[in-house]
Amino acid sequence: MTTKKKVLLGISIATIVGIAGYFIYKAISKPKPKSDAEGGGGVTDVKNNDPNTQQTPVSNTVSTPSSSSNSSSANRPDDILAFQTYANGQGYKPELVTDGLWGPKTSAAWKKHGTAYKAKEKADKASGELTGQLKTIFDGIHKDNKPKVYPRNYNNKGTVLMVEATSSDGNRNYYWLENGSFLAYDRNTKSWYQSGNYANNGKTLILTSGINKGKTFTGTWPAVIAGEARTPIVATQDVQQISDTLASQIAGGLLEAMDGPGTYVPIFFKYWNKMKTLQDYRKVKQLFGKPEGEELGQWIGGEAGLMSRLNKAKINKFFTSRGGNSQY
Repeated sequence: MTTKKKVLLGISIATIVGIAGYFIYKAISKPKPKSDAEGGGGVTDVKNNDPNTQQTPVSNTVSTPSSSSNSSSANRPDDILAFQTYANGQGYKPELVTDGLWGPKTSAAWKKHGTAYKAKEKADKASGELTGQLKTIFDGIHKDNKPKVYPRNYNNKGTVLMVEATSSDGNRNYYWLENGSFLAYDRNTKSWYQSGNYANNGKTLILTSGINKGKTFTGTWPAVIAGEARTPIVATQDVQQISDTLASQIAGGLLEAMDGPGTYVPIFFKYWNKMKTLQDYRKVKQLFGKPEGEELGQWIGGEAGLMSRLNKAKINKFFTSRGGNSQY
């Protein structure tokens, strides 16, 4: 090989080696992604400068306990701390740590007491600023729920309590006002059908207008009383419906129940409830006579066991529901 050819061959080989070396250098000098061992998790951090794409920040902060610890989940309370306190108050075991944080133990308590707690929350919200008789009526209706009604603070000022009642004979709203007034509204006919006044925390209702104008209703549950007042009272034909023999037995049974120390209240009402009309009562009263110088009405009024609020209401209702007047 001539000297000239050797020079040309050397130049060609050097050129090829140089080009290859350049690309090899570029390849090995390119930055590598961080490995998991380096803490980067193998994910390249890319900054997004597109204003139409929002970046979601990731926070590792643990929320501190607070009475307003909230959750948007329907399967947990809005106020976790308040629920934990409530559950402990209901005797839940094991007792929860009142830290306002949601965990397996609080979740288990929620499954047991969640429904009752939500009902309490609804009631507390509904009662608003009700005070006095209105608050007592609200609490009684919400506790007894007879019938199934929905009480609430009507105007959020604490001056009107409204109850929405739904039953087989209609849909009605009852209103107890702070000033002692009572109103009734029929949602079907869209009309005010009754009004009057209430007393004794709603357990006495005196109607001044409507189908039962001038009549007084008494009982234990205000909502039930309001419902009963909706039905016109048709006076039962005031004739004696029981036999003289039965009337005599009733008179003897009433005396037996009241004679001596104390009163056998169950026995008294066993016989009392056998009377159907006011004329039945008059006949029994006649046959009762005047033992120890007192007639039947005086005996009843002098018996402390019969003069409890509930028993007086039962006896008075016998008279008022038949067109008579309250006796006690």
